[in-house]
Amino acid sequence: MSEVLEQEGWIENAIGEKFNAKGEVLPFRGNTLICHLEQDSEIVRVTGEMVDAMKAAGLGRCYAFLPQSSYHMTVFSGANDRARHYPAWPQDLNLDASMEECDRLFAAKLANFRLMPSLPLQMRIGAIALKRGVSLSLAPLDRAEERKIRSLRDALSRTLNCKRNNHDVYEFHVSVSYLINKPNDEALRLLQILRAGYLEKLMRVAPVMTLGAPEFCTFRDMSRYTPLLRLE
Repeated sequence: MSEVLEQEGWIENAIGEKFNAKGEVLPFRGNTLICHLEQDSEIVRVTGEMVDAMKAAGLGRCYAFLPQSSYHMTVFSGANDRARHYPAWPQDLNLDASMEECDRLFAAKLANFRLMPSLPLQMRIGAIALKRGVSLSLAPLDRAEERKIRSLRDALSRTLNCKRNNHDVYEFHVSVSYLINKPNDEALRLLQILRAGYLEKLMRVAPVMTLGAPEFCTFRDMSRYTPLLRLE
């Protein structure tokens, strides 16, 4: 597994889109289907330790850290105010429709959606990625799990009548923080050390991540996702 930093990621940050230069959240309205991480799980505990270590190392100036309560894996991205174009926006809804209208449309469709794949979803941690922030890169546990979650995404796309350009190659992850300032050389060195140590620890304490039924959630910014319904 490569531990090389994604250097090209440093030219991109979240300032002006999801956060301001102080690391404060900005409005970013949308909806999504996600699996929240269990707050008492080992993966949340160790990720919290990593965040504390990053802050203690002075990396707080580089990142806007997300609250642990928001940790989740996106199953299907849904729609948002910044991507009002087809097919990312539902094709049976006008491009100038409100997000509330979109939420209601999706909720009505998902009320009759039936989960075909057997639960739980099983994922594994593959890396700690550093592009546009810090995230846990996830992969399906095996080929059967890969088919299961890809089939679920396809079914959700058909039901909601929308699809992102990266639909077939979507990379699963858990966002931990967003980049706001490029680390200097010393911060970069500390970041490499922390990443290597905590990746080993995460893979040891949480070799398999078990996720239940996805929730349809709305959000007004990146700090909180409000569940409207759980798929059955």
